[in-house]
Amino acid sequence: MTYLLDACALLAYIKKEPEGIKVKELLNRAGTGEIAIRMSIINLTEAYYGLIRDDAMEMASEIMRGVDDLPITIIDTVSRETARFKVRYSMSLLPIRFSAPRSKAFPPQS
Repeated sequence: MTYLLDACALLAYIKKEPEGIKVKELLNRAGTGEIAIRMSIINLTEAYYGLIRDDAMEMASEIMRGVDDLPITIIDTVSRETARFKVRYSMSLLPIRFSAPRSKAFPPQS
């Protein structure tokens, strides 16, 4: 079975809120291979934004490094669509590129 994780669920887990207990259980099951957990890159970006807003940039970046170790597969079809949009409309991706955190899920672009 596959679960799709959203930003609010990830934040509840990270912040140890009561709703995060179910997320922790699912992550434990995903760690054993019993289930799969996926998350869109957009939701991951929303979670990172929420952490920056609530906990400041340095703390948010540290927390996101821990998220890299969780058994979550990041779905990144957005990058391909963004590239097609850039080609079609001849626009810069500079504002988008620097809005993403630097982690395994968001590797630096050259």
